[in-house]
Amino acid sequence: QDKTMSYDCTQFADIATGQVAYTLGSALQVPYTYVLAGLAFLMGLGKGGVPGSSTTAVAFNSLAAPSGAGCLDSAVALGVPITFMADCTVVLRYYKNARWGIIFKLLPATGFGVALGTQLMGHLSESNARLLIGTVLFAILM
Repeated sequence: QDKTMSYDCTQFADIATGQVAYTLGSALQVPYTYVLAGLAFLMGLGKGGVPGSSTTAVAFNSLAAPSGAGCLDSAVALGVPITFMADCTVVLRYYKNARWGIIFKLLPATGFGVALGTQLMGHLSESNARLLIGTVLFAILM
């Protein structure tokens, strides 16, 4: 990623209209909306049962987020509705086959993680947020 490019991602319209871009190599700029579409596809593969796809999407999202004010926050926030819709679809489709005992055991840790992430969002520097995301993903993979 070209760290010399800096964007103001506090305005969602800048991301949605393609004004925010991800630089590949030295010359190729890809609108960040295209990057997000690819990440949504990977997330969908993960929800569909392809191991590691969701984790890869989250890791790449934290790496590919453009540099600038609020960009990592926006990148992470844009992943939440995608994950939510995918989870709702899975629950509706496989409601009768769900292992509710396991789900209820995971809810407290999930709630704690969401609450902690909500409190940390906006208070960490971009580099510390990327480090935290990488650390959590590494812990998941171990």
